[in-house]
Amino acid sequence: ENTNNPDTFTAIWEALKRISSEVPVVFPIHPRTRNLFPWVSGEAPASLHIIEPVSYLEMIAMIRDARCMVTDSGGVQKEAFLLKTPCVTVRDTTEWPETVQAGANRLVSTEPPALFEAVESMMSLVFPDVENPFGDGRASHHIAAFLLDKGF
Repeated sequence: ENTNNPDTFTAIWEALKRISSEVPVVFPIHPRTRNLFPWVSGEAPASLHIIEPVSYLEMIAMIRDARCMVTDSGGVQKEAFLLKTPCVTVRDTTEWPETVQAGANRLVSTEPPALFEAVESMMSLVFPDVENPFGDGRASHHIAAFLLDKGF
C-alpha cells in the first residue's frame, strides 16, 4: 500500500533522503516500485543506495548487519527482531505486536519528520534483552520429546 500511492511513497522517499544525510541507506527496490516511480534512481543522493531485489539469504545478512531496518513488510519485522536489529515499521498496525511490546519495533506514519525521528531514535537503541516470544527455534525437538514422553 505504501508503494502504490504516489503521495505516500513520495513522503517515504523524502524521509529516506533525509535519513541518508545522517547514515548510509540501502534500498532494495521492488521492480513494481521502480516502474511506478522511475524518477527515484535519478534523485537518490550518493548515500542512498538503490539496489535490485536481493535473495532471501542476502536480505537476512543485510538485516543482521543493519543499524536499523525501515520496512512495511510483515516478515522483515520478525526477522529483524530475531536478528536483534531495531526496526521501524511504516504502518499503523503489525501482525507482530510482540516486537512493538518488546521495544524492538516502532510503528510510524509516512510523514517524513515522524519517520526520521523514529529511525534516529531506533538507531541509538540498545536492543532490549527480552525473552523471545516466538520460541527457542527448537519446536521439532520439543514436539518429539513430548510425544516420546507420552509413549508415542
